[in-house]
Amino acid sequence: MNFSIIIAVIAILFIFIVLWFVTKLLTKVFMIIFILALGIGYLYVNQIGPFNHEKLTVNSLNKAFCNDSVDVDICDCIVKNIQVHADSLSQLDPDDKYVVQKSLINNYGKSMECLKLRNAEKKYKRFLVELSGYDLTIPDSLQYKAQKVGEKIIDKFK
Repeated sequence: MNFSIIIAVIAILFIFIVLWFVTKLLTKVFMIIFILALGIGYLYVNQIGPFNHEKLTVNSLNKAFCNDSVDVDICDCIVKNIQVHADSLSQLDPDDKYVVQKSLINNYGKSMECLKLRNAEKKYKRFLVELSGYDLTIPDSLQYKAQKVGEKIIDKFK
């Protein structure tokens, strides 16, 4: 009988120790999940990162760079070119969400020519810096540009 009591006490102690370590582990796991949920909730509420639903539009570019006449060179050489190209692209594919980004990429040459005529080439860099703070989808357009360049290189070797 003493032997069965000793085994029962050891089993109870073993179960207590296992449950103690398991609850510590589960507490840590739940704390990590809770902190991640708070972080994701903060991003969602403030529409930061992947939860940013405001895509770059021609109207937002006009508001930012043309309405207050902040910089006439940027407005005339960059934003107006983007607007013309975006209008033609949106007629071809009205469901495309990245019309402005594609227009920005495709009109780099025209914009730089116009800025060179006005002796204001450095304003393009300033425009991109201001734009990158405004819109978080610019890296998507860089990926798009890299993809297009890759396709052109592959076409040359065919």
